[in-house]
Amino acid sequence: MSPEELTFTLVLLALYAVPSTFLVLRRLFTDPKGCLTKFFVLNFVVLLLSFFFVWQLVEAIQTSDMIAFDPYEILNIPGYSTKKSIRKAYRALSQQLHPDKSRDPLAASKFSRVAKAYEALTDPAGIANYKKYGHPDGKSFHLVDFKARTCHTMDASNMSGTTGLAIIAAVYGGVLVTGILMALFGGDRYKPENCCGGGGSLYEMDDDMKAFLVALETHQCISAIEHCDISRITGQDHVQRDVIALYYHLNQAKVHAVKDLVVPCILPPRAKDIALQLPYLLDVFVELSIKMVADKRSDSATIVHALRLYPSLAQGSLVVDAAAIAVQRGRFPDGAKVPQLSLTEATLTVDGESDVFPKDWVTLRVTCARQHVAPSKPAAKALTIYDKIDLSYLYRKEQLWVVAYEGTTHTLLGAWKVEDPSDSHQVSDALGFWAPASTGAFKVEVRVLSTTYLDVEASQTLTLNVVKQPQQLQSTSIFEELDSDDE
Repeated sequence: MSPEELTFTLVLLALYAVPSTFLVLRRLFTDPKGCLTKFFVLNFVVLLLSFFFVWQLVEAIQTSDMIAFDPYEILNIPGYSTKKSIRKAYRALSQQLHPDKSRDPLAASKFSRVAKAYEALTDPAGIANYKKYGHPDGKSFHLVDFKARTCHTMDASNMSGTTGLAIIAAVYGGVLVTGILMALFGGDRYKPENCCGGGGSLYEMDDDMKAFLVALETHQCISAIEHCDISRITGQDHVQRDVIALYYHLNQAKVHAVKDLVVPCILPPRAKDIALQLPYLLDVFVELSIKMVADKRSDSATIVHALRLYPSLAQGSLVVDAAAIAVQRGRFPDGAKVPQLSLTEATLTVDGESDVFPKDWVTLRVTCARQHVAPSKPAAKALTIYDKIDLSYLYRKEQLWVVAYEGTTHTLLGAWKVEDPSDSHQVSDALGFWAPASTGAFKVEVRVLSTTYLDVEASQTLTLNVVKQPQQLQSTSIFEELDSDDE
């Protein structure tokens, strides 16, 4: 075969060998047991044969004229040699490598290269072709064009690079069409979900969960759910059904491993990362919701429920019940204090004024104490389901949120996260919000929530008396005050 044909064949084999190698290695590492199939063994044997042919082709190409053509290197002379030196080197090598005088099986190929090198340095046509194309044979030796001998003529003319690419497209296009036809008409064996040994949908539930859902729809398993108040799980029918089913699944897992309940034993491995990313998504949702709810003076229930999701994710329980509290308590060593919060002080004031007028800027100052933390020591990392996954996880740190809302209408007044880098026993912070536009006595509910422990909250009700602004203050303008200052 000519050098061009060798290169063309090598390219065709590489288009199969390279991707097939990655697929075979991936299958060997991800599913070793699934490799014991006839198709995989056949593919592996063909891949080994292709590597053998690739090695043979590389050996053949290296001994041909296709490697980088440098006439000075072939003749073992420097680049500044004269014609006399070139002729002398050529004679010496030709006598040494002549097929009639040398027993080297590659002597003919080496002698041909020496002759081409001498031609490239002495023959005018060879010199012109070498300077323009890098070889004394001229343009016909270009490697870019995937050359191949034509079938209609016996001369040295070659097909263009476009024809070579058309052959590649025809060969691998036929392979692609064959694969599609096998997937369409080959039955379940070649379906995408079965071709890698998966045997079903990625989202298919296990048999126990499916059996429970069937029984749940026929009202046969409601009584089997322990420590669960079904009336507390509300929402649309399909959402309520899935939440109850997942809660039942959690309780069943607690029976087998109360102290070792972590996310990977409940969720499949591919969902582990999703579970760890939920608190980050919840942060974004809470920040956006606070701005929208506060601007529209909407119900604060959305914010409170969202903040209660933090400890639910941290403790791995969707419902705060006796079983969930027991599992949370079981994570603490014997003799440790139960997590508890208390509001030691909460005040509503307006800076520089003794009374609160409509639309005044009211400052809420709170002081909260962590009863489970010693006064002289910082709070330790919370004990959560994240402990056995990542000890440096951000949401193992106990954060406190303060929510203030009007007690009668539940209108959100403000919500913020307490900044406490030292995690001390007692925490103080302040929040500002606008007083109501009308006068009267308003009940302000102040609630402090933990982001790591279930049912760890503290609340206090404050009275905000909004009085009518005095008449003389209403008639006084800023211009009158400026005039009095000038006098």
